[in-house]
Amino acid sequence: MEVKILPLVRFACCFILIWVVTTTASETIVNEWPTTTQYLGFIDFEDATDGKIHIAVGGRYSLYHNGDLVGQENSHAGPSVYDVSFSRKTNNFALVVEHDGMAGEYGFLFAVETGDSVEIHSAQDRSVPWLWTDFPLNNEADSKWMKLKYNRLERHEEDGDLVVWLPVQDGSLSPKLFGEVVGLGVETQSGRYSFQSMAGFPGNMDTGTGSLQLRSLSGVNLAFNSYSGDPNLVDGDLNTSFNFRRGAAALLQSVETDLGRLYPINRVRVLTEPPSRGTFEQVSLRGYSIFVSKDGVDFVEAGSANGITNFRETNVTFETINARHVRLVVTDFSTRDASPRIGEMEVYGEGLSAEGIFTSPALDLGTNKSKNYESVKVFCEIPESTNLRLRYRSGDDGVDWGNWSSWQLSTETSLEIPEPRNRMQFQVFMESRDVLASPKLDSILVSYDSTEIPTSNSESWITPSTAPIGEDIDLTYRADIQIEEGDIGIEKLVILTQWPASVDWGSVSVSGLAELNVQKSYATDDSLVVYFSPLINQSTEVEIPFRSRLLSAKHRFTSLLFAPGSENGLRSDERSSLNESDSEEYSLIVTAMNFDIPILQEVRAIPPIFTPNADNINDFVSIVFALGRVEDATLTFEIYTLAGDIVQSLTYPNVSAGRFGVTNEDKQIRWDGRNQEGKIVAAGIYLYRLAVDLDPDDSVVVGSIGVAW
Repeated sequence: MEVKILPLVRFACCFILIWVVTTTASETIVNEWPTTTQYLGFIDFEDATDGKIHIAVGGRYSLYHNGDLVGQENSHAGPSVYDVSFSRKTNNFALVVEHDGMAGEYGFLFAVETGDSVEIHSAQDRSVPWLWTDFPLNNEADSKWMKLKYNRLERHEEDGDLVVWLPVQDGSLSPKLFGEVVGLGVETQSGRYSFQSMAGFPGNMDTGTGSLQLRSLSGVNLAFNSYSGDPNLVDGDLNTSFNFRRGAAALLQSVETDLGRLYPINRVRVLTEPPSRGTFEQVSLRGYSIFVSKDGVDFVEAGSANGITNFRETNVTFETINARHVRLVVTDFSTRDASPRIGEMEVYGEGLSAEGIFTSPALDLGTNKSKNYESVKVFCEIPESTNLRLRYRSGDDGVDWGNWSSWQLSTETSLEIPEPRNRMQFQVFMESRDVLASPKLDSILVSYDSTEIPTSNSESWITPSTAPIGEDIDLTYRADIQIEEGDIGIEKLVILTQWPASVDWGSVSVSGLAELNVQKSYATDDSLVVYFSPLINQSTEVEIPFRSRLLSAKHRFTSLLFAPGSENGLRSDERSSLNESDSEEYSLIVTAMNFDIPILQEVRAIPPIFTPNADNINDFVSIVFALGRVEDATLTFEIYTLAGDIVQSLTYPNVSAGRFGVTNEDKQIRWDGRNQEGKIVAAGIYLYRLAVDLDPDDSVVVGSIGVAW
């Protein structure tokens, strides 16, 4: 159970999505990451005119003009052309793209042909804005969002939720697709096309590389909505500007923005505010220098623009440099009466997004049957300075879902979600403190049972709902079990506890024909195991009084129901109705009335002396203890010589209150007598240090262990 942080960690994990496909009777692999992205483009014409739209998309798409369907493709295809009658003034183009989540090119190419001219759109073309969202919109023709005005996007709401629209960035779809279309007149510079495909990346994740990972920042304006003394400088709107002083008074005047973190940057783009009167020449800068800094104190000059003649926009490119702060300093002016106006300052560079999240569609795992979910395995790479976590939920219709499980990452994890259910869903969260590194999720393997379901419906609850912490208390577990046609029945019921339970078996009540099997029933450090013979094979009510102890602020007494011969327990649902006697909600959770309990208690080594000689007798020493109060803490177990030299150090993340001991393989802290180099240590007395990492102080227990030969 040792977990270590390594420069590169490969976890054996596997997820399964319905559409992807290696299955056994009870396993499905998920290795595709489908997404749906909605785009809006705004194209202005002085007069109504007829023309054509050229489009190529990396995925299935539907294209709409002012809410009307123009065309669609059901698979990734080459360029298509559609005849369009453009309206006077603004034309809204809505594009809905469904990417299959397999390795392949991502994004879209778009060109407008009118008369003898063809205009190819790109992420850098601010005269024709394109934006995207991954909000779950209604994607039918004539939907409201397809006819939104550009200046209303920041106030766009759906059912009371704000819809966030973001500028497109560079996609990975090859511009060569348009370069090969006769009549578009595409030119290249040194063999490279002057335009790129456009794309939006839902959740800041790249789903087109095969593995799921954080998206590239290529073509992303890193300064968009960054920290600036004047937000107009970085708000994405050319019509809101920063105004410099007039004439020579503007010399050495500066503007600055904080990108929020270090990025490898190599280009700054400055766009002039479109003049309400006059020309761009009258309001454009004539010269400026770009300074960059890591800390906002020490700045170095990265490049400059001098003798500016392109009054609409300028670009300053330079060798890639890591920076967080970007400053523009005016070095030249035009006339005494000129007041330069920057509509936007944009910063571009390299690297990967800082964090992202992917949400899967509703998965039936290849069978539209209720399932008893067992576990997941995750196959992924997690470089140093990065993190990856997952969580899961279940439901029957893909609309109404149970609660998400807690975020977690382990090589193999039990699926703690309501069951039986037809569908499941998962989320993947990634983050990185290294702008050049990303975790990679290759696949997920889901194990489940869809044939031998013990019961289709079981509701459970426990009383009382509150209790003192760290004291033996009387509890009563109740279950209302409904057996339907096709259900296998229940041979075993397991209640998960934090402390060994004691039961008066004569007080256990079971209705119907089923009977308690006292001879097989027992309690462990963290569970109460109840057998039935004959088994429960008709609707039954069960009542189990027992004594146990609460070790945390609250504990859910989860119960698992097992079909005969099965090791995959079905989680009983928590009763959702109100108790008629007190109008309180039924619950499986007991909440502590106080919080006075040691974090580490009853710590001891078993056996106190062990013999790691591989004879399968006393080859390990286990540390038995009770852990109180904490949740998702990090536990460290260290071995020292009597001289104080470190021998071994083991780390256990994400531990929570409960009983740790020899009867629970998932909750064992043990040492095999080897040092950090993997060699068996010499016989003698060693010291152990068991610590729970807490802020500001650790809870520590020290003891001794004997190694004999």
